[in-house]
Amino acid sequence: MIASLIPPIPVDNPLGLNGQSVTLTVGTVGSSGLTPQAQGTPISGNLDFTFGDVLSGVSLPLTPSQLNACYDFTVQGPVPQGAPESLTLTDVRLDLTLSDERHNPVQATITARSVTLTAQDGQYTGEGKDLCGTFSNAGELIAILRDAPEPNRLTGTFQMVADGTLPQGTTLTVTFKNGKGTIKF
Repeated sequence: MIASLIPPIPVDNPLGLNGQSVTLTVGTVGSSGLTPQAQGTPISGNLDFTFGDVLSGVSLPLTPSQLNACYDFTVQGPVPQGAPESLTLTDVRLDLTLSDERHNPVQATITARSVTLTAQDGQYTGEGKDLCGTFSNAGELIAILRDAPEPNRLTGTFQMVADGTLPQGTTLTVTFKNGKGTIKF
């Protein structure tokens, strides 16, 4: 009852991803088992970043029940010869593990619906929105993001499916930005 009276606490860059980039390669399959779709091309890449305690100094009156995290992202890469001028990336998914040397690792998934890439001057570019996840294991996650030791480590697989046929080995770079979150009680 008391928890419902506490307003959500906003958090900037809750997973330390702002400014980080990951390279995705056509034809690779992530560890979570993405399989080629009937009319799509799998694209995935691994990420491994370290960052400081983004919640250091944040005092919480109770153990939180949820942490919501959302990021925007850009996608860019060279347009292979014969590739479509525009394509849509769907099934956007980031399976991640957050850890430090003291706490048990926390696994989570954040997803987005789609992003459209357009070709200009030999480069694909696109803006993705609302790569979001809600983490019900917020107490464990926040302990990693707030408490010593540092650094925190974020590892995982970022994957999606392209609606056009892209040649094996084509690469796209995803860069995360505008990370926002809320802690709920």
